Amino acid sequence: MGVFTIYNCGTAYNASSGDVIARLHKSTSPVSQCMINAGPGSGSLTPNFLGGTANPGGASTVGGLLFGSGVELNVKSTIEKLYLMRPQPTVVNLCGWSRGAITCAKIANEMKRLGPPLSRIAVNIFAIDPVPGSNTGGGSNWNNITISQNIRYYSAVLAQHDLRSFAMDSFQAVYPTLSAGTNVDVDIMPGSHSSIVEFKGGPGKNATAELVYDMAYRFLKSHGTQFTGTGLLSNNDILKRYAQIQENFDFYTKLKAKHLKKLAQNPNTYKREIMDASKQIVGSLSMAKPPFFINEQHRETFRFSYPYLGTEMDRDKLQNPFSNPAAASEFDRLGTACPEQGRTLLLYFLQALK
Repeated sequence: MGVFTIYNCGTAYNASSGDVIARLHKSTSPVSQCMINAGPGSGSLTPNFLGGTANPGGASTVGGLLFGSGVELNVKSTIEKLYLMRPQPTVVNLCGWSRGAITCAKIANEMKRLGPPLSRIAVNIFAIDPVPGSNTGGGSNWNNITISQNIRYYSAVLAQHDLRSFAMDSFQAVYPTLSAGTNVDVDIMPGSHSSIVEFKGGPGKNATAELVYDMAYRFLKSHGTQFTGTGLLSNNDILKRYAQIQENFDFYTKLKAKHLKKLAQNPNTYKREIMDASKQIVGSLSMAKPPFFINEQHRETFRFSYPYLGTEMDRDKLQNPFSNPAAASEFDRLGTACPEQGRTLLLYFLQALK
């Protein structure tokens, strides 16, 4: 057997939730071996291995929703499944959101700890806003979440605008602790912990979830997971969605303003703290709108599609981009292929060149 893909849902989510993780699972080709673990507190944690253990921290219990009860059971049942598989996979792709992203790291760490044959399997992880949450109440959410050496590629997307913090539970995301031999890529996405995976924003405001889905799809496909249909956004489709984010940035900024009223008054004052696996603060995410590019995917997609315009925008001091005939020609092409991005780029030029 070649590639085996494991999806891990976030807290209170499962295969029927309709978020990015559930949609990826549904889009995975029947010929591609995969499984999905329901999230803690989802009311559907009944693994087929371990004798059908009852839901720990089910839908209405504090244990699952606040303390993540069920994560370790998901790890244990997944490891047992991997042991029983014949033939065993040579590659395991893991994709998860929230505590599901934390579950990905825990599964990889357990595979490494147990030694051969599981430690010989190459692991790739796409982690969407990995948030361990509370470590109170006997929880173990922060244990065994480093990047072990069996992880070959680790890609994460962090939500830019989540400032929630509770007495016993926090939404501080985890930046991966680097491991020799692991290729690590981390990007950000405007919005809250939930909005970057949910399709509830309405027309033009589902852009972040659509982009995260596309990023995860590309990552998994590049490492051997097979999907039905193409499912990929074109470069101009990607730029269109970033243009929608640019035009609706206040919508994403204020998604969690109800948790911190002052945020609505001055978003530049507050930042989302990012921690490493030892709970040390290693950075923070500004709430402010960037000058133009939303994140690195936006920048690199734009550069690839419109290299002359990209070169002009990379200058230390922006000059008149239309003085370069090649850049001017690209701007005309952009306006036809992706008028949304052409419009936001023109506004940027007009403001920057004042």
